[in-house]
Amino acid sequence: MKLTVQEKILISFVFLLSLLLLAVAFGYSVFSASIFLKSLIVAFVVIILLAVILSIKITKPLSKLRESAESLENGQLSTKFNIESDDEIETISGSFTNIVKQLLREEKTLTHNKIETEALLKSLTDGVITLDEKGNIIAFNKAAEETSGFAASAVIGKNIDEVLHFYDALALVPFFVYNQQKEEVVKKFREKGLNLNRADGTKVRLALTTSPVVFEDKKTGFIVAFHDISKEEELEEMKLDFVSIAAHELRTPLTAIRGYTSILEMQNSKELNQSGKELLKRLVISSENLGNLVENLLSVSRIEKSIFSINMKPSDLVPAIKTAVDNVRPQATVKQQTITVMVPDQLPVVLGDVFRLGQVILNFIANAVNYTQKGGVITVKAERKDSTLQVSVIDNGQGIPKASQEKLFTKFFRASGALESGAKGTGLGLYISKSIIESHKGKIWVESEEGKGSTFAFSLPIASASDIETYEKTHNQTVAQMLTNQPVSKT
Repeated sequence: MKLTVQEKILISFVFLLSLLLLAVAFGYSVFSASIFLKSLIVAFVVIILLAVILSIKITKPLSKLRESAESLENGQLSTKFNIESDDEIETISGSFTNIVKQLLREEKTLTHNKIETEALLKSLTDGVITLDEKGNIIAFNKAAEETSGFAASAVIGKNIDEVLHFYDALALVPFFVYNQQKEEVVKKFREKGLNLNRADGTKVRLALTTSPVVFEDKKTGFIVAFHDISKEEELEEMKLDFVSIAAHELRTPLTAIRGYTSILEMQNSKELNQSGKELLKRLVISSENLGNLVENLLSVSRIEKSIFSINMKPSDLVPAIKTAVDNVRPQATVKQQTITVMVPDQLPVVLGDVFRLGQVILNFIANAVNYTQKGGVITVKAERKDSTLQVSVIDNGQGIPKASQEKLFTKFFRASGALESGAKGTGLGLYISKSIIESHKGKIWVESEEGKGSTFAFSLPIASASDIETYEKTHNQTVAQMLTNQPVSKT
């Protein structure tokens, strides 16, 4: 039977007390007073020695347990708790031994996971930075070192804004700006990127994304991932330059073709037979289509280079809508289509470029005519929706596959399937339209269902009285400045 420490101490105390009493009784009955006193002293000495021996035997396991616990507290997980006392101290030491074994297993697992994580981060071609909740750097992989030029040892523990300086054009962009999780912000920095000043002073263009993360201790942090898009930017710049040069070079001969075709149509059409007239008509249409293509290519080049001109002023879109409908109506008549215009005589004024917005409306209606079957119905609507003006073009045509709708507003995209047979464009019109509407701080979208038709729409903020007043003030100042700088004519 195992005895507890308390039971051992109690038994030892009773045993020693019994020895003392026996010694006293025996000495008093057998020896004289002097001999009894000496015997009593000897008995006390023996009892004290026995007490010391018993206390050492009892407290030694406790001392060993304390020393082992202190070693464990100092991080020495290899400490062993080999205590054999046949009591609860031995049980406690066994429990400590099991705890140490569990800690060793956990440490081994954590070390293994750490090695795997470090190996993964090192193998990534994208730069990856891990931040704590205050934006301080706690991990900086090898790709991040190579891209930024900073060593991990030099940046760990520092705030990311102290180390990495990102710029949008010439404006410094701090972490809290590019860490926003708004869709438009995420898309901008992922696609367009930011410039980074490297450790050696050179600049590099990076596409970057950020995302929040929750660590095991329930604390939040962030992961910043980025990759170098400098070469892609250079290649895109070369492509744009080529497109721009080619489009400009095509303009001169195209102008001549269109001019001579127009003269031929006016002066010699009466002398041509029906077949000749048809060929001349096709020549006129083809030259116009080629002209539109050249203009679209130039527009794309300007948009990508951020030099696409927008002349913002208070505008009424009613004339622009009616002009667009009139331009497309002959084509709709050929296909026996009906165009219904649901536009009030007066619409709220918007602050925008009426010519550019007219391009968007014309593109919507022309697409509806092109992709709607013979005898179809097209409706053009304009109405106020809260603080915005919404323009919609609705058709009962073939509709657009769901998978294609997300890509409709990208460059050179053309929907596949049944729509391909009627496609005559280059896939630039909607991309240009999207750029125009976004430059007006508006929204553009499509709603479509295959077999039922499509709705293309955009909305623009309605100009407030203060917007119109600001425009008029700025416009008057500009005019006055121009008049002031105009040279005085000599008489």
